[in-house]
Amino acid sequence: MAIVRIREKESFDRMLSRFKKTVDRQGILQDLKTKDFYEKPSAKRKRTKDAAIRRAKHKTLKESDALGPHKSKY
Repeated sequence: MAIVRIREKESFDRMLSRFKKTVDRQGILQDLKTKDFYEKPSAKRKRTKDAAIRRAKHKTLKESDALGPHKSKY
């Protein structure tokens, strides 16, 4: 649970933004979205597998860019 205490002479807007950052860092909203509806175990496995594939593709693209610019054969 996210708890933010208001500081002395702190505006409500500033305190609210600190609260939003805290909630975002703790992943409360993301957790709520995933638990909002029932997800079949097979769908959950497929989602995690697809995420792993996307991460792997991104990693290989990043590594290939680190090697240098692509040069043409001509």
